[in-house]
Amino acid sequence: MLTDAAVFISNLSPACVRCLCEAATECNNTFACIKGYCGPFYISKVYWIEAGRPVLDEDDPERTRAYEDCATDITCAARILEAYMVKYGRDCNGDNVTNCDDYARIHYHGGTKCESPLDENTFSRRYSRCRPEQSEAVFHLTIAIISISSPKLMPMIDSIINHSMKQMEYPMKGHYDGSTENLIHQLQCNYCIAEYVGLTTGTLRQQMNARLILPVRAIR
Repeated sequence: MLTDAAVFISNLSPACVRCLCEAATECNNTFACIKGYCGPFYISKVYWIEAGRPVLDEDDPERTRAYEDCATDITCAARILEAYMVKYGRDCNGDNVTNCDDYARIHYHGGTKCESPLDENTFSRRYSRCRPEQSEAVFHLTIAIISISSPKLMPMIDSIINHSMKQMEYPMKGHYDGSTENLIHQLQCNYCIAEYVGLTTGTLRQQMNARLILPVRAIR
């Protein structure tokens, strides 16, 4: 039985996604599969599996070429990357900021080995050229709690969302999917400080695939 859960917060911006695509293959939309890596983001099958096996609309992840067809479609491939970062996103370089520099390490080294700096190679040189200026970035924050086991938990989840929104400086906007299977609240703001938001309860019967990353800062 899980006794506590937390809110995962990701500030993966569109500018960062574009830069990771540029670093991987110069964002080549026609890039196929070479040596086990596919598409404009140069995604491996293991990466795809760890991201939850996203697929093209109306496709089946069990289909033989589901991974290849998603990874070579730039929109679907971006969803793979975003899901991977939701799972593994964290402050990798120890500067107390979770930003594109961390996501670049995660994308290159993998989610469990991102403490290592980028190697001096084509990927890192391309990334350096397109690296988003943090002072100009608009951060897209995602608060996600996944695999909610009971609708009775919704009032507590709503309380978490409301509390976290109060902790954000500057107005924000977003949408809310209130389903019990996948609760996602996406926010946008120009300057955000996410304070600790947690939940302690003994009523959760199913372990949540959710983690906490703090703080999230974008300094203008």
